[in-house]
Amino acid sequence: KDLAEGKAPMRADKLNSLLEKTQKELKKSPNVVDIELKGDVTLMIVGDLHGQVADLLHILKTHDLPTKNKWFLFNGDFVDRGRFAVEITIILFTLKLLYPEYVFLNRGNHEADDINARDGFQDECSGKYNREMYQQYNETFATLPLVHIINKKAMVVHGGLCWDAGVTLDKIQKIDRFCLHPVWESVMEDLLWSDPGGPKHCGASQNDRGCGCIFGEDIVDEFFEDNPPLKLVIRSHEKKDRGYQEHFHGKLVTIFSASNYCGDNGNDGAVMEIFPSLDYKIHTFYATPAREEDTKFVDRYCTLSASVAAKLIHRIAENRLQLLEYFRKC
Repeated sequence: KDLAEGKAPMRADKLNSLLEKTQKELKKSPNVVDIELKGDVTLMIVGDLHGQVADLLHILKTHDLPTKNKWFLFNGDFVDRGRFAVEITIILFTLKLLYPEYVFLNRGNHEADDINARDGFQDECSGKYNREMYQQYNETFATLPLVHIINKKAMVVHGGLCWDAGVTLDKIQKIDRFCLHPVWESVMEDLLWSDPGGPKHCGASQNDRGCGCIFGEDIVDEFFEDNPPLKLVIRSHEKKDRGYQEHFHGKLVTIFSASNYCGDNGNDGAVMEIFPSLDYKIHTFYATPAREEDTKFVDRYCTLSASVAAKLIHRIAENRLQLLEYFRKC
């Protein structure tokens, strides 16, 4: 069905029922959810979507709906910035209720009332419904788990690791996550907000975001030592030009699924397909925006991939004077 900006995609009573049922289902989950992949089962990990429903529809069209052999984990930041966060949450919550054993949801830093009141979701939800529905949404977000562990060896979290040394999965399991936003300077806040530093970064240092920390490879190694047999961290939270980035000799991977973020970044989106062995494939894409006027020139008229086209445009800009001189002579 065509999307209509500002229009309610579902009757209010139906949406209220969906949110109530989703809360009930999510409350069954602990803070740290164990996922066991066996045999031919694979898990698709989807990063930030930020209200860009075209990306979600592209992912589901390309990789199909969940099945007993293909599971999905959506790693937070479903809302804010894009115009169709309500539609995204309806799809994700419906999938969770239809396939509770095959669909997993993590909380992101934007699934918090102090952030989504500022960054667009409050306006979107109140415009399509009302403030009461917006409040119901944030009560639902407060039930989202914080971490998923795949085959005991890979941790999926929205942001990253913590300021504090000695944080264990047992400690994370004991957090009271049922709050509208995390306590300031808490372990929960770090999990939702932190970012990896560059290859030479050591320790934990102040994050420019104002929450969480920037952490180095040594912090990752210490976390693995405190939580054996973990050996891989998968997180989202940061836009990457290719939709993903491997850090710290492959010990940590960022997955970001909002392509052409905010309509003007030109980045690819990506999803990770992970196997029981913890080997994985990265699938990148550049989804068509919901409105034609939002489509970038290279996507509308060029058969090259977005990343190749961007490099070509950069080369043309770098050599524009030489090119102009050449064409004058012609």
